[in-house]
Amino acid sequence: MDEYRDEQARELPELEAMKEYMEDIPIPSEIDAKIWSGIRAGRQRRRRRVFSRVAAYTACLLLVVSVASVRFSPEVAAYVGEIPGLKPLVELIHYDKGLELAINNDFMQPIGLSNVQDGIKMTIDGIIADESRIIVFYTLENVDGQKSVVNLQKVALPNNKDISISHGFSAVNDDWKNIQGTIDFYPNDAGEFPDTLNLKLGINKVTETATKNTEWNFSIPVDKAKFEGMKETYEINQTVRVEGQQITFGKMTVHPTRIELEVAYDAANTKKLFYFDDLRLEDEKGETFGTISNGVTGSNISENSQILYFQSNYFRKPEHLYLGRAVFGHWIKISWR
Repeated sequence: MDEYRDEQARELPELEAMKEYMEDIPIPSEIDAKIWSGIRAGRQRRRRRVFSRVAAYTACLLLVVSVASVRFSPEVAAYVGEIPGLKPLVELIHYDKGLELAINNDFMQPIGLSNVQDGIKMTIDGIIADESRIIVFYTLENVDGQKSVVNLQKVALPNNKDISISHGFSAVNDDWKNIQGTIDFYPNDAGEFPDTLNLKLGINKVTETATKNTEWNFSIPVDKAKFEGMKETYEINQTVRVEGQQITFGKMTVHPTRIELEVAYDAANTKKLFYFDDLRLEDEKGETFGTISNGVTGSNISENSQILYFQSNYFRKPEHLYLGRAVFGHWIKISWR
């Protein structure tokens, strides 16, 4: 212990001298700015690393989910396999059995219009159309390979104000090569589709050095002869009671892309029904067609009536059709063909 104390006593003067020497060293006036500059640079590098990891993990997760969730029927899978380039388009609508059936029955109209602007090639691949709905399939291609984040910011039909538009778009990361998507069009009220969709699309492109808005214009022909006379209408006019509330199912209109079902609620009902859970159509073979899950699911006719939209079984041609929901306790049989 005495040796340890003696050693401390010898080192103390040396440490005191070193302290005085360091205190006399002049400190540059700009040292604080340099320190904060280094801290900010480190934070930016860390953010970039975190963002890159998150983007990569997200892309992998989306890819796994997409692959796992695509479930084609054997007929659709066989049909898709025979046409190069069609499979990616079918994957866009795998959530809708009726649209898969439409493609399987050669109901898609190929378009193939392309244009290149600011290093991005946009192609209108094709459409599925009937009197109630048009689905436009498009592809974006990063032809110059520049890293960028792109967003579909504008979709318009300047010459057709009576048509509603629905679309979704998501860019996963800035190292993209191809992005595919769909745009839905619906005529309002008694409106109808024109022979040509004059479509205007606006893309926002963000790179490391600049942000630019680019606009495309396409004139998309619509072959109305392909779906002329394909609408089928059935009068159901059946009423059910759910928790004391009276609901009447009226006219059903079957299109190749979707089914429209009119629903009326008794004005004397004491409760307001906001939505139907698990309402579906089922044929005599047990195959079900649920409500539209991606897109427009319904529209209002009046305060006490609306239209519900279902996946279409137009190309199945069932012998019988049933409308049901677990809470009803029974199925409504629909007179069919």
